[in-house]
Amino acid sequence: MIQYDSFNQLNSKDMNTFFSKLFGDGNSQLSADEYFSKGMEYVKESNYVKAVEMFQKAAELGHVCAQHNMGVSYYNGYGVEQSYEKAREWYLKAAKQGYVKAQGCMGNLYANGKGVEQDYTKALEWYLKAANQGDAEAQYIVGDYYYNGNGVPQDWQKAFEWMKKAAAQGHNQAKEFFNQKINNAFNGLFNFALKKAMEGDALSQGQVGAFYYNGEGVARSHEKALEWWKKGAEQGDSFSQYNLGLCYYEGDGVHQNRELAIELWKKAAEQGNKQAIGMFGQLYYNGIGVSKSLEMAVELWKKAAEQGDSISQYNLGLCYYKGDGVPQNRAMALDLLKKAANQGDRRAIDALKKMNL
Repeated sequence: MIQYDSFNQLNSKDMNTFFSKLFGDGNSQLSADEYFSKGMEYVKESNYVKAVEMFQKAAELGHVCAQHNMGVSYYNGYGVEQSYEKAREWYLKAAKQGYVKAQGCMGNLYANGKGVEQDYTKALEWYLKAANQGDAEAQYIVGDYYYNGNGVPQDWQKAFEWMKKAAAQGHNQAKEFFNQKINNAFNGLFNFALKKAMEGDALSQGQVGAFYYNGEGVARSHEKALEWWKKGAEQGDSFSQYNLGLCYYEGDGVHQNRELAIELWKKAAEQGNKQAIGMFGQLYYNGIGVSKSLEMAVELWKKAAEQGDSISQYNLGLCYYKGDGVPQNRAMALDLLKKAANQGDRRAIDALKKMNL
């Protein structure tokens, strides 16, 4: 059963409305807070009819928590005739304002086909919005979706990442899932990749390097990661070349050698590696190892962003937002930033938060 939320804090959009009302032509936002508080008082008294009456007044004035609680009322039939359709209407209003609990509830509706046609892809979209705001339950669900391939191609790497985030917040199911399934899965994948790598398969050598570097399915070892990436890079594996380049560029486990890093990235980029292409965009943007060229940076970021590189999507999004090297296009900027955020790019998530989106 979904519970009422007593959280009564204005978000940044509400604050703008609050001050405009306070110093302008009325006190509607203040009234919204009062209506909401009265509604919570009625909830404590189990007088749901009066609670809904107060929540609706606050919700119609834009109070995001009241909108969420209207969704709760219709979902459970508290003080109103039960209706998943009307629950969705109110949840959607709050979710569009970035209210994390409402975003999770929207995901639940699509996941269970309540008030909408069941759609795991749309459910995942809403869960991702909540997960990217740090909601542990949503992070757990996103991890589960990637693990089982619900609404998205199965991806154990992403399942591992999201479960790890939820577990770090103390989510019990995520911790159990993480320990029992993910570690076992990665251990099996590591052993399979190691066998292929020892047989000389370049792609598997790159994967084994990643397992060692991240400590997934095996004890973490940067030394062994570098050993396998060098083997893969020598055989032309672009993944190994890119990661080995990062190590040389940062001096991570090896003596820093940026010339060698750029050489490795060039080899990877020539094979179409999206991360290496995006990295060359950054080199051109900053004039590191190459002549500074904003035009070339944008061109490379476009190419990498089209292939789904989240870093390039973020960088290109900022260019469109600022009109840096391209005509200013806020709609294009937001689309790119959202794509990057949906892949878990922290900078894109923070940028969208600052824009109140």
